[in-house]
Amino acid sequence: MTQKTNTKTSSDRIPVSGVLFAGPVAALCLSAVALPALAQDAGAPPLQFIDISTGLEYEDQLNRDGAFEATTSLGVGYFSSTADQRLSFETGVTARGTEDQFDLINPFATIAYARFNRDTEIGFDLSYLRSEIEGDDLDDDFDAGDLERQDGVREDIDVGVRLITGRASPFGTDTRLRYAQENFFDGATDDDTVTYNARSTLRFTIDPRIELRLTGSWDREETDDAIQTVDTTRRLTLGADLAIDRAWSASVGIGYAELETETTGGTTLEDGVEASLLIARDLPNGGLAFSSDHVLEEDGWRNSVRLRRTIETANGDIFNASIGQIFFEEGGSGHLASLDYTRTVRSGSFSVALNYESDLDAADQLIQRTRLDATLRQNLTEVSGWSLDGGLASVEYDNPVSIDALRVDVGLSYLHALSNDWTLAARVEHQVLYEDGDIDDRTNTLSLNLERRFSVRP
Repeated sequence: MTQKTNTKTSSDRIPVSGVLFAGPVAALCLSAVALPALAQDAGAPPLQFIDISTGLEYEDQLNRDGAFEATTSLGVGYFSSTADQRLSFETGVTARGTEDQFDLINPFATIAYARFNRDTEIGFDLSYLRSEIEGDDLDDDFDAGDLERQDGVREDIDVGVRLITGRASPFGTDTRLRYAQENFFDGATDDDTVTYNARSTLRFTIDPRIELRLTGSWDREETDDAIQTVDTTRRLTLGADLAIDRAWSASVGIGYAELETETTGGTTLEDGVEASLLIARDLPNGGLAFSSDHVLEEDGWRNSVRLRRTIETANGDIFNASIGQIFFEEGGSGHLASLDYTRTVRSGSFSVALNYESDLDAADQLIQRTRLDATLRQNLTEVSGWSLDGGLASVEYDNPVSIDALRVDVGLSYLHALSNDWTLAARVEHQVLYEDGDIDDRTNTLSLNLERRFSVRP
């Protein structure tokens, strides 16, 4: 595949002239101009650190020759927190050597700053990351294609600003603006995207038992695909949190949404009312909740109902389970279920998370997504331990023409603290991808790393 070099820009401006955005955004801009220079007049001394990691990795993939590489990563960072401000910065890069080349990969840089007092906070964050893709992280709406292992390079640019006012007052605001860009190179098959987000919430605390919220949001995503898709979403929602008594509470919301999709083939628009309801009861060992949602998607509305039970035991175990049903405007329905369990003991911990949901794909065909993750950690001695983790992700289609997919991941790690600063980490990973029950891809990875963090407070 030819490397992508295009970078999209947009002349569209975020509509901040409305009642929800004008006041908070104007205050945010004026406050940013008035920010004083960084000072260390209170709090702990700033923390400076250097991270060093060097290691070896061998990867064997089905129908490909095994690949061996040596890497050394260097990162530096700074963190400072005083009575009225926070500042953090980190940057780094990795040197990689293979059998036939040497290069620098995975450069990154992040910076975040916030200034605050009891009532107000203003801040910004900026991050840049260019990384080698070694299997995609799955989004909530993943499909069969997302389970395939992808190679290439991904570049992420993310900028955000925020203003929070009235935290200790009956009236407050929370305004956030964000710009994000994702670019893919060197054989990566995902489409480049540019995303703009603007969101502002006005909060009214009537009394300790009643809180009202008015939220407006605007989202625009530009995708560099074959039909140049541009998705624009506008929402206005009025919500309320109600404390009925010591045991019962409720949250309700009603709003209006517009979902506009522009492509080279034309423009489509979905608009309508959205609503939500949550009723919760505190129990001696956890809680019980019922929720119902009516939301608008690009292919029509969806109604869902869910019952959730949370249990917290005396020894710290946490159990969280839910069951539900979802109904589609196009007809038909599906099931919803989730399970989270965490158990911690002195010698280690165990956790498992399961999520199952029904949805519609791009062709409005019913699909079922299943995601299972489990981790077992065990301390061997005071300075060593091991962990076993596994994951399963599957997509099943009701349409027999579509290909079902299942990905299984298993990893085993061993950690040993060689000293107070140096840590040895060894790991073996095994990943298998099945399509309609047959093995489509398999990857085995072995790695050995030596890591250390140097930190100092000047």
